[in-house]
Amino acid sequence: MGKRILIRLNAGKEIGLGHLNRMLGLAKILKNEKHQIEFLINKNDPVQKNISQSGFGVKQLAIETSSEEMQKLSPSYQKKEVQLINQLSLNHQAEVVIFDLLNTSAEYIDFWKNQAKILISFDNISPSRKKINLVVNALCHLPEDYKLKNVLVGHQYLLLKKSVYLNRYQFNDDVKDILIIFGGADLKNLTLPVLHFLKKDYQSFNFHIVVGMANSKIKEIKDYCLMNKLNFYFDVKNLELMSKHYDLAICNGGITLYELLCQGVPTLMLRQVDNEYKYTTLPKGIVINLGLGQKITKNKFKRAFDTIVTNNQLRKKMHQSALKEFSINHYNHLVKKISSVINKGN
Repeated sequence: MGKRILIRLNAGKEIGLGHLNRMLGLAKILKNEKHQIEFLINKNDPVQKNISQSGFGVKQLAIETSSEEMQKLSPSYQKKEVQLINQLSLNHQAEVVIFDLLNTSAEYIDFWKNQAKILISFDNISPSRKKINLVVNALCHLPEDYKLKNVLVGHQYLLLKKSVYLNRYQFNDDVKDILIIFGGADLKNLTLPVLHFLKKDYQSFNFHIVVGMANSKIKEIKDYCLMNKLNFYFDVKNLELMSKHYDLAICNGGITLYELLCQGVPTLMLRQVDNEYKYTTLPKGIVINLGLGQKITKNKFKRAFDTIVTNNQLRKKMHQSALKEFSINHYNHLVKKISSVINKGN
């Protein structure tokens, strides 16, 4: 018999869309296992439409996603959230609660432990993680996590879409098509500066610019692409079907990066925030890390770009190294582990 599962996440222009995409993927898996799924998000969160269109119920808390207090996930905010949850009469409705939040206080977890039998959390390095049934720390972790029985650590436990593993890039000796994408939000508005850096290369390569729904510069980027005859795509749902054809990608260090690496696409990375890629368990050399995108100079960027598009052996090595790090077996193992924890006690 299926369980009642509540997924609590934050996503949007201020914090990106990686959390949403990951949880929608998980929700579809769990729905196929006959569980009942509902999402809990913040008021006026732009992701509500995506969730509803995917066929899942949504409840909203009376607080804006852009709240500075919310983004810090301070104990005072989480205490306020508990009060708001009580107003929604969610008490004891869910048997399983899944969090995709950057942090959780001990009081917040204690509240949910009194409401649901099973708690699961993603990328959680707060002390309260020790109270949670399963923690999946694929993008961030602490050294002691390797010793905790309830914590899975490393990129092998990234919850990527199954189709990403099934659509691999076939290596091409020549660079022809180049993808530029900075997640669903492009938090630091890196797309246009990178395009300006590459202006002299427009005639040499086919550039494909993908912009997400939470991007604040959609019109400017679209107009620029039209004016310069660059390929522009908005809110692409199945990026892996496109990106498997691209010989190089330029992106930030979020989940999109890991999807591209899983496909074996050689990648230049510009981080948008300090903690992106900070805790990665990937080996060195698998991606060219150019540091914080807002601090990079045109000369530094162009040197890296010119090197990777002309050095066939470097690209091939990056391609082969990336493919070795990601296996469909990792995906299957993680799904089975999550299902096992959810079904515990049946």
